[in-house]
Amino acid sequence: MPNYTRDPAFVAMIHGVDQMIVELAQQRIPDAQAIANRYAGDNNLQGHAKGLVPVAIWFARAHNSHLVRVRIATNLDRDMGQYRTETRDRTLWGPIQRDFIAALAAHGTDVVTSGGDPDTPHRVADIVSTYLPTSWGGNQRTGGAGGTVIKRTLKIMSHTLLV
Repeated sequence: MPNYTRDPAFVAMIHGVDQMIVELAQQRIPDAQAIANRYAGDNNLQGHAKGLVPVAIWFARAHNSHLVRVRIATNLDRDMGQYRTETRDRTLWGPIQRDFIAALAAHGTDVVTSGGDPDTPHRVADIVSTYLPTSWGGNQRTGGAGGTVIKRTLKIMSHTLLV
């Protein structure tokens, strides 16, 4: 069970992605605004963002080839709202979901955040079961708020970290 909260590169990546989200939100990029609003407590969804952004980073580090596909299939200026084509594209998100569930099964005990308290590790499986729908390996019957945080984070990373 790796504890990524002790990995300086992983911690730096969380801070970097968080900063990218804030900066892009200030530039009115819709998906960044949605995550930044969650960070700020919009609809009481701050736990989704604070837990799932590190999970998305954890997944992307192990499956970075998906970022290329996400970049090609998405547009940073378009919002991944509930009924948008980008959000519902099964040819894009289906393989990502399958690999995400496989990674969760193999490495769900990995620790990706401490919730601000180094003595309170949060494992990937715990975060996923709390915030993601069953279609992403979680325990929520629906869970659109959690799924969109994962998708939006991967999208933002694909458009900012790939050159």
